[in-house]
Amino acid sequence: PKSIGRRRTFRSADFFRNEINFYNVIAKNFNEFQSIKKDAKYRFTEMSSCLVSHYDGENDFLVMENLNMIGYHTTSRQQSMDINLCRLIMQTLGRFHGLSFIIRDQSPALFEEMSSVLEEVYYANRLKPWYNDFIKLQVEIALDAVHKVYGGTVVEEKAKKFLTDGSLYDKMVKLTH
Repeated sequence: PKSIGRRRTFRSADFFRNEINFYNVIAKNFNEFQSIKKDAKYRFTEMSSCLVSHYDGENDFLVMENLNMIGYHTTSRQQSMDINLCRLIMQTLGRFHGLSFIIRDQSPALFEEMSSVLEEVYYANRLKPWYNDFIKLQVEIALDAVHKVYGGTVVEEKAKKFLTDGSLYDKMVKLTH
């Protein structure tokens, strides 16, 4: 966002730093790791290159390879995706995440080095105060929606239990770590 206040409110610098570190460190290591694995059957290659980046917390930017030049395009938000595109997306995400698991298994030191440049930006205990009001509003909206559709059913009962017993934020931290 152009507004410094909005960038601070939405913690944009945290997200931009992770994105820049992903392209400068992790993507580079992904490519190097795969290049030495000559027998790899399902390589993860569907990623544009980062041509240049800058991070100072105020004037952050990434310049990425233009994938339109090799036939990729953005799908319209108004147009639904067909099942084949959904499958392709899930297979690609599977290879992306699978590569992380392979590196963690076969090269733990490299995995730790790569992990050290990323910071949890959603679910970390240090962020709980920032999210509390937001979560409170989201829980109210979710409970209202569940009540309207599933009022008086076991679904509503389970949703209430999950969303209101204890800290939802603490549950999310536990589920994501």
